[in-house]
Amino acid sequence: MVLPMDVGFSGKAFDNILLIALVLSIAVYLGAFAICYKMRIDVTKPRFVIALSLSCGFVFIIPLFWFTRIPTGYKIAITIIAPALSVANYLAINRRGLALRQNLMEKKDNQSKEEAIHQ
Repeated sequence: MVLPMDVGFSGKAFDNILLIALVLSIAVYLGAFAICYKMRIDVTKPRFVIALSLSCGFVFIIPLFWFTRIPTGYKIAITIIAPALSVANYLAINRRGLALRQNLMEKKDNQSKEEAIHQ
């Protein structure tokens, strides 16, 4: 899908700029993650991951999105809904992973208790 742009780029050129911004956003995200990890900042907290993800998105992706010819009402709605859905998705996956880890730990604890009883 080619997004038309209002500011003098053809559709393909704008798609290329959007792709470059996406790659740059991912690179900045990983670089910031690595720097924070080396500085002993707790990078496992959901608050840190969400803040870093939203900041990269708002700096690199959202401004380019606003140059498209999509109606302003849709731009506002997408700008609000997209980050909210991404945060909700991250929290849901994080919560599911936590539940799975707890279930696996309980199974391991039960197995080790049974092994200790049989020995």
